[in-house]
Amino acid sequence: LLLDEPTNHLDLHIIEWLEDYLRAYRGAILCISHDKAFLNNISNKVFWLDRGLLKVCPKGFAFFEEWSIMILEQEERTLQNRQKNLDLEVEWASRGVKARRKRNMRRLDQMKAERDRLRVDKNALKRMMARIEYAPQEQEQAASRLIAEFYNVSKNFPDPTQPDQPGKTILNSFHLRIQRGDRIGLVGKNGTGKTTFLKLLIKELKQDTGTIKRAKDLTLSYFDQKRTELKPNETLQRNLIPSGSDYIDVMGKTRHVCGYLKDFLFDPKMAQQPVSTLSGGQKNRLMLAKTLANPGTLLILDEPTNDLDMDTLDRLEDILALYTGTLIVVSHDRDFLDQTVTKLLAFEGNGVIEGHIGGYSDYVAAQKAKKAAAAPSPAKGATAKTQAIATEKRGKRPQLSYKLQYELDGMPELVARLESEKKDAEKRLASETLYENEPETFLKLSLRLTEIARQLETTLERWVELEELQKETESM
Repeated sequence: LLLDEPTNHLDLHIIEWLEDYLRAYRGAILCISHDKAFLNNISNKVFWLDRGLLKVCPKGFAFFEEWSIMILEQEERTLQNRQKNLDLEVEWASRGVKARRKRNMRRLDQMKAERDRLRVDKNALKRMMARIEYAPQEQEQAASRLIAEFYNVSKNFPDPTQPDQPGKTILNSFHLRIQRGDRIGLVGKNGTGKTTFLKLLIKELKQDTGTIKRAKDLTLSYFDQKRTELKPNETLQRNLIPSGSDYIDVMGKTRHVCGYLKDFLFDPKMAQQPVSTLSGGQKNRLMLAKTLANPGTLLILDEPTNDLDMDTLDRLEDILALYTGTLIVVSHDRDFLDQTVTKLLAFEGNGVIEGHIGGYSDYVAAQKAKKAAAAPSPAKGATAKTQAIATEKRGKRPQLSYKLQYELDGMPELVARLESEKKDAEKRLASETLYENEPETFLKLSLRLTEIARQLETTLERWVELEELQKETESM
């Protein structure tokens, strides 16, 4: 089963259904996706295309970040070792190239070639590890912290086929205050009112009843998932700077347009390329570059993660972490919401909108708790029986059986063995040539080291638990 960005434009409940389906699917699955939470839930192996090479992470995406950091750190150590060897070669060449010109010309050529290769590899690693550096945005001091207020707002869309019916309710006597610095996520099925809410906020639609107040000094930036602000026949530079200047104002600082485009993973040569030649992901990156240059006091992002690769997604999260204005995000990307928002508005349909503190994970936990609280309680007879059993259990003192005592006695030896194996693995992984000469051994050792750390933590916790149980038994 081949899946290419299957979660784009899907509702969250459909994504969760798809995850359940794929977990039960018995065949092989090859999936391309930027949705980290989705990959965490369906994958048991990751193929990483890194600078023209395919690297394989033998576990699922949940382990990918830890694994990739180990790979990059090993690469950095290898480059440092190569730099030392190159320095020795350069020193040799400067001492006696002329005297041994004919005899050692080949060695000198090899040294020059190695220097060029090292430069290329270093630059590639530097680009790989690069992050956009933005200073935190300074917001002007305002007299009021209020950005917008919805008071008793209602909005309906009549059904043209049934003019005598009330139609579809989007908002029903809705109240909301949006304060400066709020970071709000919007979730819900398609058609429940998320886009309508945004259009009411930015005055593209008018409410049926109620009032909407907005701050007088409000400055707005809006990322539209349809990218209507991009002009396809104009160049990337003209879309960013309509005047055609080579310099763009980015959060109060003057930047060259080519340098700014590089922040969003564009080749500077593409600055004069028409937007119509870009892919969907490239258009999204350009739209983000345009929106984030001067986000103002209110930044609205409508499905900003669609078609984005993970590098761009990470950079977007870095930029938003430094943004000090008010942020409103519509997204189906659960991990992105967890990383960027602190409040959530869940559009449940029929005008019902629920507010939650936290990200998407907090919303899911609250929903589960709500369902558990609404679950029917057991019958009275069953409750009495359960309470009797619990009372009986509380009356029995825990006793350390032979099996538990045997387990406790073996703990010191088990911990010593794990710590010894951990030290040996760390020593072998510290080798600067292991990854280059034996990549499979490096990978196995890395995975084993992670497993040992987990075993040690579990074993130590169990040891403490058994000792406490022994003390309680002895005090009877």
